[in-house]
Formats: sequence, structure tokens, C-alpha cells
Amino acid sequence: MQHSDSSITTGVIQKLGFLDYIIFATLLLTSMVIGGYQAYRDRENESVVNFLMAERNMHPLPVALSLLSSYVSAVSMLGVPAEVYLYSTLYIWIGVSYPLVMLATAYIYLPIFHALRITSVYAYLEKRFSKMIRAVAVITFVMQMISYMALVLYAPSLAIHSVTGFSLWSAVWIVGIVCTSYTALGGIKAVMWTDVFQSAVMFAGLLTVAIKGMMAVGGIATAWDDLYTSGRVVFAEFSPDPSVRHTVWSLFIGGFFSVLGIYGVNQVQVQRLCTSRTLCGAQIALMLNVPLLWFFLLAGLVTGVAIYSFYSTCDPLSVGIINSTDQVLPLFVMDAMGKEPGIPGLFVASIFSGALGTISSGLNSVSAVLLEDIIRSHLDETIGETQIKNLLQLIILMISLLCLAVVHIVAETKNILQAALSLYGLFAGPILGLFSLGLFFPWANESGALAGLLASLTVMAGIVLGSIITVPSSKFPYSPRNTHGCPNITEFMKFISNNTSTATPTPADAERWFFYPLFTISYIWYGMYSVIIVIVVGLLVSFVTGPTKPSEINPWLICPIFDILPPFKFLPEPTRKLLRWGVRPREINNLEEVQECDISVEKFSSDDEYNDDEMSMTRERKRSSKPNSVHPSYGDIGN
Repeated sequence: MQHSDSSITTGVIQKLGFLDYIIFATLLLTSMVIGGYQAYRDRENESVVNFLMAERNMHPLPVALSLLSSYVSAVSMLGVPAEVYLYSTLYIWIGVSYPLVMLATAYIYLPIFHALRITSVYAYLEKRFSKMIRAVAVITFVMQMISYMALVLYAPSLAIHSVTGFSLWSAVWIVGIVCTSYTALGGIKAVMWTDVFQSAVMFAGLLTVAIKGMMAVGGIATAWDDLYTSGRVVFAEFSPDPSVRHTVWSLFIGGFFSVLGIYGVNQVQVQRLCTSRTLCGAQIALMLNVPLLWFFLLAGLVTGVAIYSFYSTCDPLSVGIINSTDQVLPLFVMDAMGKEPGIPGLFVASIFSGALGTISSGLNSVSAVLLEDIIRSHLDETIGETQIKNLLQLIILMISLLCLAVVHIVAETKNILQAALSLYGLFAGPILGLFSLGLFFPWANESGALAGLLASLTVMAGIVLGSIITVPSSKFPYSPRNTHGCPNITEFMKFISNNTSTATPTPADAERWFFYPLFTISYIWYGMYSVIIVIVVGLLVSFVTGPTKPSEINPWLICPIFDILPPFKFLPEPTRKLLRWGVRPREINNLEEVQECDISVEKFSSDDEYNDDEMSMTRERKRSSKPNSVHPSYGDIGN
């Protein structure tokens, strides 16, 4: 149902208007102003805790929106609609994993990190294992984030380039400069409050595009009929074959591990959660993310339905109007809404908002990790807070320049959503496995942790590279696309689109290789498999080299999983004591106490400074009012 003036008819992509550029410029200017305001407001507070942790005094709402903005990047905003257009509606099943991820993060992983009151989540690994394990994990995280930030930096620039003709690399530099500036100026407060503004822009942009898109194709009933006729309405793919690109099982189970690796143990998200004054506030921020993530997922899927209906008889990829799957959404916006003043500009601003939020959060977190885990131990003890803050700003600048260099590599990526999830499976999965090994298995030792992490990284790197080199893209074919309705298409172009294959050639006899089945595993399973490898190898090596005695471990570094999860939590105390495997009890308040919280606006006011002594006295009074419990609690971390 193309418009008469769409690119399919005319062969020309429409450009942004003056109002669109004003909206786009307003986004960039507002982001800079927020960063400058936070820098001015905190001009007399040069503390590193303020720059990196916002004095641990943030309200749950900005924390929730910052978590959202960090996760929902331009990658997913461009990739989810393209997923529906190119494949099917099956991707909606990943949304089922969201509440489970938030619950696991809120009640299993986060309580340990929040109570530790650490700036870098990797400090836990030193307490649990050793400095070496901490260093290896930090290197892995930094590699992951630089690669991912480069990917996210490239995605919106590609969108701008494809719909405006604006220089691709000029767009890359604009995003990089804006992100670097307000992140370095205002620290995490600037990042989080800018995330609040950018989240609003993302909401407005996606909702507008979804609604206007449906109106452009004649309504949701018409669009759904077109999608159903094409065979893209799929909700019941239950194949147990791990080589099937997407199934209900892979999106639900594999998606759970992929998203948990981001929310549960990733420095970007944990650092934001730890800016909350209380554990309860952080848990509320996590649970608020469930409906927010569902909205973005649903909006992306609805937009994908509209895109297919619009191009159901003439695929712009096949006729060469665009050359990348991630340009489908920007092209649709310009074709269907290009004549409506301000809407294309709002869309571009929303895509940039997703990029700005993710990149600025990444820059802040990488700088925090490099300072706390690597640099601080080498600094002179007499160095002041102002000098350390200046050092952080220099680190942010250097990381930004490195990301710009890596952008040239990711520019060859064809499917950014799949690339992003593959990247997290490669790096975030092993890190999730490492933390899980430490939290849930008291026998794990340093040798096991190192062996498990390296084994997982090696195997997953081999699988990812093997899939790129040996598995043809025809292994995961797109759903059928049509060109019979293209008014300007020639018979030659039809022949080319129907007979030219972009499949990666498979090396001779590759399918006979012993490891070839591993290369065909769907990318969505990478996170789960990497976690399993870490735990299995880690435990085997630990028992061979001499397991750690559970009674010798600080009980605050082990998650009391059987005291938390039903139905185990309802078992008699003697039974649960056996399930703690000899880990010493925490002789302070029981689990019910930490569920008590006060989230009033006054309590979370930015003017209300956090007072460790006062908080400690309050906790002590609560302890004295209740008998000590014999099972673990999440009240505080002991010495």
C-alpha cells in the first residue's frame, strides 16, 4: 500500500525538512544543557562518589528510566521492527523473560552488590576469588562495552544517513562529541537525568511512528491481514533444535540469560541500581522496567507489522532502494510520514536518544571500572578528589576516541540486532557465569573461576567466528518478500533480486567437520551456553585442585538461594540448613526486615545527604528489636 510519492514509486528517498532539523538539534542541545547544569550544580562537590554514584541518593523513577535508556538502544529500536518485516512475530516471546529477569536481579543478584556499597561490581570477584579474577573480568567487560558502544554509535548514524543524505561519519562524530561532553561534564547525574529526558523522546517517537504507520496502511486490521497472508504471524514454533534461529524456547530461555547478563551483573545497570539509597528503591526501579520494556517491544512489533503491509508488494531491499536491513524503518518513516512536518525529526531524535543513553551510560561505567579496578591502586595516596575527577574525564575522552575507531569495523555489520545479542552472548554470558559460580557454588575456587571464564570465552569466540566463516546466511533465510508490485522495476532487476545470493560461501567439507553443528547454534542461545560452560568447567577444576571449604567463606558473599526461592524457602529450617552446604549463618536480621522501605519523595530528595552513621544506627536499632536469625539475610555485608 505504498504512497504515490514513496521511494518505491519515485526511486527517490525524501529528505528532512527545516522543522525536523530543529527537533533534532533541540535533542542535542537539551542533552548538553542537562550535563552543563549538573556540572554547575555540583561545582563545589568534586567527590568521586558524586561523579560516579550520585552520592547513592537517587529516586527509583530516574533510576528506572536510566536503566531503560541504557538497555533500549538504537540497536533494538531499529532491529525489532526489521525483525518482524524480515522474519516473523515470534520475537515477542522474549518479552516473557523480562519479569523473570527483573525478579532474579532484584532478589538474587542485586542484594549482594547493593549491600556491598561498591562502585565497581567487579570488586565482588576480588572478595570472592582474587585480584586476578577481577582483572580478567574487567578486561572482558571493557572489550564488550567498547564493541557494543561502537555498534550503538554506528546504528543511529546509519539511520540519519539513509533518510537525510547527511554524511555518515559526520553523524558518528556528532553523537560521539555530544555523549562525551555531557558525560564528562556532569558525571552519572548528568547521564541519568539526560536519560529521563531521552526516554520521553523515545516514547514519543516510537508511539508516533507506530500510530501514524498504522494509519498510513489503512489500520491494524488491514496490516495484520497482509502479515498473516505472508506467513509472518508465528507464535508457536516449539522446535527443540538449537540451530533454529528463533523458537519459543530459545527466546524465552535463551533470552532470559541474554537479558539477565545485562541487568543482573553488567556494570552499566548495577552501577545505576546502586545509586539508589535503599535496596527496596532499586528493586522498585527494576520492576518498573517490566512494563516499560513491554511497551517498547510491542511498539517495535506493531511498527514492523505496518512496515510489512506498506512494502508487501514491493520490497525495497530487493530493488536496491536500501542496502541494509536496518534501513527499513527509517525508509518507512520517510515514505509514509515524510510529508508531515516534524514527525521524521521526532523519529530521528528518538533514535538518537536511544544511542545517546546507551553510549553515555557505557562511557560512565567503563571509566568507573578502569578507575576502581585498575588505576586507583597505582595512584598516590595524596592525590585529591578533584584530580581523580579530572582523570575520569580524561578516561572518558580516551574511551570515546577508541569507540570511534572501532566504528569502522562494525560498519560492515548487516544485522545489528543479531550482532548486538551475539556480542552479549560472547562477553556478557561468561561474565554472568562467573558471578553465578561465585554466588551459588561455595566450593568454587580461584583456579576454577579462571578456567571456567577462559574456557567459556574461548568456546564462544570459536562458535561465533565459526558461524561467520562456515555457515551460509541461507541457513536462516528471510521470510518471502515480493517485488511484483514495484511499478518501476525492470525484468533485469527482477532476475537479479530473485537469483543473486548474498549467502556466505561455505568452505568445502565444512559440514563434515566435527564442530560444525556448534557453528549452526542460534545466536540467542549463546548466553545460556556460556554460563553453563563457566559453571561446569569451574566446578570440575575447583574439585580437582582442591575445593574451597564452604565454612571458610564469608557468608555475605554467597547467595542464600534456598532461603529465597519457593518452594525451598518453605522447607523446615533443618532441611534448609543442609541445603546451605555448610556455609556459616548470617547472625543478623532475617530476610523480612530488608523488605521494609520508605520511598517517599522527601526521603529520596537530592538535598537529603546520605549518612552512613545514621543509617548504621537505624539498622542497629532494628536489630535490637528482633531476635537474630539463623539463616542468611540481605541486611548488610559483614567484614
